[in-house]
Amino acid sequence: MESINFEVITRGTLIVYYGNKKAIIRGEATFDPFVFYAWIDSFTHWENPYEEIPVSKKEKEEIIDYIVSYSQNQKVKVIFE
Repeated sequence: MESINFEVITRGTLIVYYGNKKAIIRGEATFDPFVFYAWIDSFTHWENPYEEIPVSKKEKEEIIDYIVSYSQNQKVKVIFE
């Protein structure tokens, strides 16, 4: 499994790092409580220089599982829709 990290960078954007690749996940943040609702359909391809490579089902599952689990006890909870 690759190393995974993520951060909410705007009200509508979460960036995820998966090994040496990164992807942008669109969504919407609420602030009371602070929850980022991530749109799973926006998460299909990696960013430059890997933009031609789709995110595999296995990679997507690993990333979503990690983000949901990790964010449960953080300032920002992430929920995938």
